[in-house]
Amino acid sequence: MNSLSRALKYVFFLGLIVLGGCSANGANDTELSAESEQALSFLDRGIYASGDGWEQSRAAVEEKISLAQTPDDLIRALRPLVRLAGGAHSDIVSATDDRASDVGQTEPDVASEGGVAIVTIPGDEAWMVPDDERHKAVQQIAREIVGQHPCGAIIDLRLDTGGSIDWMIIALSPLLPEGKLLSFISDKGSSVVEVDSVIWAEHTYHQRDYQVEMEALPGLDIPVAILIGPSTGSAGEMTALALTSIPRSRTLGLPTAGMLTYNQHQQFEGFKSRLSTAYTLASDGQVYGYDPIIPDTRSNFSAAIPDALSWLSTEGCE
Repeated sequence: MNSLSRALKYVFFLGLIVLGGCSANGANDTELSAESEQALSFLDRGIYASGDGWEQSRAAVEEKISLAQTPDDLIRALRPLVRLAGGAHSDIVSATDDRASDVGQTEPDVASEGGVAIVTIPGDEAWMVPDDERHKAVQQIAREIVGQHPCGAIIDLRLDTGGSIDWMIIALSPLLPEGKLLSFISDKGSSVVEVDSVIWAEHTYHQRDYQVEMEALPGLDIPVAILIGPSTGSAGEMTALALTSIPRSRTLGLPTAGMLTYNQHQQFEGFKSRLSTAYTLASDGQVYGYDPIIPDTRSNFSAAIPDALSWLSTEGCE
């Protein structure tokens, strides 16, 4: 972002801060004041939270939140700053807010057409089940993919609005090469540093201190077509990038939502926030933030699967 556009961005958000404000008056109690300080410290980690413009915006919000008397007051005061710190993939909501995507959801599915496995992966809203049930379900998807003995695969991520990348990777693990699939990098400070990564190795999913060991299934060395579109977002986009590490892979469809920032989540008393603190580094070295994935082959919704089957035929799957 050039200096002029960054300056205009801060002016715009300062205006939102001044106009948005809090509805409460009077002194803040000690507990709420401590929560607001913790929230401001958390926002300092955002990918855009640096420079004079950030400091001015932060100071303006500090003045507003000194009048806050309820968590809702804090949310109203902090929301413009959250978006300024992390961009559109960041938000602050009440602790009880469980908003779901308004994109029509589909069910996870493994089908077959002419020797091709067609795997539909939806976003998290389609998987509102306990973790142990989800674990069994994603393992079953992996088994069904292997059990078809396919000559190629189509992975449909067009309604994958995001959620948890771990189960998406595990479900598709028989198709993936071993090793680091994605990295998440931060350019805050004097150098670029890797803050996290997604690794699939020896039938185990690794991400920072979290790992899940799965049933040992044979890997498949087959061509993979990856379907993407405007509703493919966040973890759905990251899954698409992970799949592009497959040597014979191709993306088809339309540009994605462009929500490829790495989010951290923080729970406070009465509210919670997610904040973009890093960018996604694909296996080919390309860095993504609020950039859509541009498909290798542009296809509208109805043409994407026929186009994918056509491409797979050129790879010997017919």
